[in-house]
Amino acid sequence: MKKWQLFLIAFFVLPICANAAQSTTDEFSKETHTTGEMHEEKTGLYNVSWGLNSFQNKTTKIIRDDIFYMEIYDAPWRRYSSAQTDEAADLEVVILRREVVGCYQSAPCALNEVVVIHLPPKFLERRYKGFKVRLVGNGVSKIITISQQQIEEIFSAQGRQPSSR
Repeated sequence: MKKWQLFLIAFFVLPICANAAQSTTDEFSKETHTTGEMHEEKTGLYNVSWGLNSFQNKTTKIIRDDIFYMEIYDAPWRRYSSAQTDEAADLEVVILRREVVGCYQSAPCALNEVVVIHLPPKFLERRYKGFKVRLVGNGVSKIITISQQQIEEIFSAQGRQPSSR
């Protein structure tokens, strides 16, 4: 194998195979924050990104899991406001940001929307094999797939185990 081929493998392939979830905290934080790998999907000129976040209270050890979702798209606003699991359970959606990325004479404005979807307690332990969530906005819905690998990365970083049920 040539040096340039080894470089390509080391630079592009190995990071994809590695456990991408990372936990961070400091002496000023009440929680340890674990961020999973962001998954990206290209939609025309723009990207859709999503991933798991987990927060563990240092004192109570209570864990809160979320899906972080970010999408850039052409106007009009989608205004995501609700979400349901593939078991038809409603989930809380929190809007973090809605902003105009840019407007151009020959095209509609590019918009950015960032939301967090709160998952119920112990949801990841129970749905360890993966699940889907439907995010709903103005006349549009987006299916977000969370894989077993994404959940395993979070669990590995936190030392968590799936439910025995």
